[in-house]
Amino acid sequence: PASGKVIIDRSSICYIGHKCDFHPDLTIMQNLEFLQTLFGLHIELSKIKDALKYFSLTKLANKKFIELSAGQKQRASLTRLLLTPRRI
Repeated sequence: PASGKVIIDRSSICYIGHKCDFHPDLTIMQNLEFLQTLFGLHIELSKIKDALKYFSLTKLANKKFIELSAGQKQRASLTRLLLTPRRI
């Protein structure tokens, strides 16, 4: 389009910065389980496993977050983002 208007609902915008907000002493899987509790979600285990597989984190699912490389931490954050319901 040559012109138009965009309205942004800031509550639906997600940002992944350099600092990940996973608990460092929990594993990726434990952090994702905590996410469910925090937001009152029920995410099927198969969906969590699919998301971990998508970001090549299956083998690291039981590794503590603090032990991950920076790139692995970013992918874990993307996994969480993928599993969190968002309006588009």
